[in-house]
Amino acid sequence: GYDGAVMFAVFLSIAQEFLCRSFLIPKLKIVFRSPLLIIVLNAFIFSFLHVLYPDFAFLFPIAFIGGLGFAAMYMAFPNLLLVSASHALLNYATAVLGLFFLST
Repeated sequence: GYDGAVMFAVFLSIAQEFLCRSFLIPKLKIVFRSPLLIIVLNAFIFSFLHVLYPDFAFLFPIAFIGGLGFAAMYMAFPNLLLVSASHALLNYATAVLGLFFLST
């Protein structure tokens, strides 16, 4: 039901943030020096994690903008809990408001 969907969204938020921020950003820092480039590349990769959602073409730019914010937040404050909580809160709000279903 609805509660299960919300919990799944929270779990996905934490998993995506671990992968994209805690794991990927340090790897990108090894290869690239520019923080802006790291943020943009990270957001681009993050956006593709949403390819399984309905209407990916609609969701991609939204995920990219969110990814820019989450990556910038992590670069400024490298704290997995902070960025995961922010992502989970955003996912929760979009679920409550029904925004996950705007594109369908």
